[in-house]
Amino acid sequence: MVRKLLLVLLVLGLAGSAIGEEMAADQATEQTTAQSLTVTDMAFCKSIADREPVDKAETFASDIGKVYCWTVITGATMPTEIKHVWYYNDKKIIEVPLTVKYARTRTWSAKTILADMVGDWKVEVVDSAGTVLKSGTFKIEKMQSETPK
Repeated sequence: MVRKLLLVLLVLGLAGSAIGEEMAADQATEQTTAQSLTVTDMAFCKSIADREPVDKAETFASDIGKVYCWTVITGATMPTEIKHVWYYNDKKIIEVPLTVKYARTRTWSAKTILADMVGDWKVEVVDSAGTVLKSGTFKIEKMQSETPK
């Protein structure tokens, strides 16, 4: 009789635990879903000053040295992480994690560009669930040598 009672209590305890875990998972999903992040602006530029892009462009010379990807993220209701995922000629180069702390956040990442990194570039802005919120492209073109005067 005692064994049956212990068995029943054990089964009920496991069922309660599973229900609690399921509810916690549902709440986490609701928080992520409720936090509908949007990329309202995205630009590639030579530098950042006062949290704004400087010298925006879609094409850069191969001697640029560094390109910045600047984004404005809106919709955060609590701190969350996004990533800037950089691609060079369709090959993933780097993922840069960035924290979004406010309802409207300006954030950026940068990539050092070597002179031989000529070609097509893409940056995807990805949320913590892996959803691509926005992507943008730019080109690095071989620097033309100046003609002697």
